[in-house]
Amino acid sequence: MTNYVFYKEVNILSEIENFIFALINKCVSELITDLHFIPTARSVTIQKRKDLNVKSDQVISEEYYDRICTYLKYLAHLDVTDSRRPQSGTFIIPMQEKELTIRISTLPTIYGESIVLRFLYKEYILPNKYISIFPKQTKKLIDIAKNMNGLLIFSGPTGSGKTTTMYSLINSIKQERQLNIITLEDPVEIKLDDVMHVQINEDTGLGYDVGLKAALRHDPDVILVGEIRDVKTALLAHRAALSGHLVLTTLHARDSISALMRFIEFGIPLRELQQSIGCVVSQRLINLICPICNGLCTKDAHKHKFHLKSCLLEILSGNELADVMHKLTVGERILELNQNLNKEKVRAYALGFYNYEQGGKR
Repeated sequence: MTNYVFYKEVNILSEIENFIFALINKCVSELITDLHFIPTARSVTIQKRKDLNVKSDQVISEEYYDRICTYLKYLAHLDVTDSRRPQSGTFIIPMQEKELTIRISTLPTIYGESIVLRFLYKEYILPNKYISIFPKQTKKLIDIAKNMNGLLIFSGPTGSGKTTTMYSLINSIKQERQLNIITLEDPVEIKLDDVMHVQINEDTGLGYDVGLKAALRHDPDVILVGEIRDVKTALLAHRAALSGHLVLTTLHARDSISALMRFIEFGIPLRELQQSIGCVVSQRLINLICPICNGLCTKDAHKHKFHLKSCLLEILSGNELADVMHKLTVGERILELNQNLNKEKVRAYALGFYNYEQGGKR
């Protein structure tokens, strides 16, 4: 009886492994960005996200999902015995000629542990010309980054391409000269040669604030902070920018004004912010009209390696940033700049780059 159970377990594990890798391969072929496992009262629904669209793929039993959940947590070196608290991590899957990094996030729900996998495609380090639809915006952002000092804040919803934009920028400036670049992320999403990547791990005491403080003692030229989450990290990033470093970071906010207001809420005086902030960027990721399909893309278009996504950017810098700062100082009411993004979207539509029916991160 014992041997029978043992061999039965081995066969099930093999089946689970095959199921997971087949599912991941299918997601990659469809350019899926996120895979959701959603527990319900009697089963588990698997959903796929591509841009704004989330579609149900299939339904599996609770018993089958328990093994899938355990195996995915094992791949990411998470605590397989703990299902009562959120966990996150990454694992790497070999994919033909390259590797695919997958980020895993777990979340306890009333029906069990939910898992979301995010596929981090390395080819998303974009050449400069693909950072924004409009070349002038791209050039403006690169010129700001080349000043090599100040705080560059990127805001926007999840999946709007903030990390991709930051990596494209540091990849661009490091091509021109040798720099000491340090990134602090949870998790590290993209790996670049000649860049020191630090994995943030709150459980071991290596939070963003601790990591940033240590990075500043490591003689950096450029620091990339994955996300500003608290007052300590915001203050350290601000002080690093004041001391002559180039600091790139992200913040969850609706638009540039909201991101600026978040830093003020962290307790940083406006006069000091005027000296540290180089620019505040709000961005949205949109689908471009495919030159082959003239609309929604087919697999043939992907074979030709067209870049079918790009960003709309609202860049608050220079005189416009100074004007906003002044209005905040004197308490003058400021209209939200999110309208600028809508204007850029209309412009992209008018020039034939964008189709409203294809959607995009709002």
